[in-house]
Amino acid sequence: MRKLILLFVLLPVLGLSQLKKEEKALVKAVDSRQSAALELLKKAVNINSGTMNFKGVQKVGSLFMEELKALGFEVRWSSGDAFNRAGHLIAVHKGKGKKILLIGHLDTVFEEDSPFQEYKMLNDSIMHGPGA
Repeated sequence: MRKLILLFVLLPVLGLSQLKKEEKALVKAVDSRQSAALELLKKAVNINSGTMNFKGVQKVGSLFMEELKALGFEVRWSSGDAFNRAGHLIAVHKGKGKKILLIGHLDTVFEEDSPFQEYKMLNDSIMHGPGA
């Protein structure tokens, strides 16, 4: 059993040493931005954005539009009037390489008057909140 536990403890370390130079740089970049990512998540979670709260959903969309613009994406909002919803955020990044489609949702599902509106850290690494 001890050998098995030791293996699970060492696997991530051993795996990291197998990464290419570019992959190590990517890991370092992600790690260095972790606190900023957490702050963005807190901001998004604390926006009251229940499914039928169109203004709230659009506010979350605006938050992510700005983030995506800063990364070089072309962004636009597609109205959801035709299907009685807030709409969709569409972001495109042109360039060479493989194409990737990411899909998510901007609403937190909780109604505007729900008492579950803000994030709370349960410990140093677990956040509890609407949409989190």
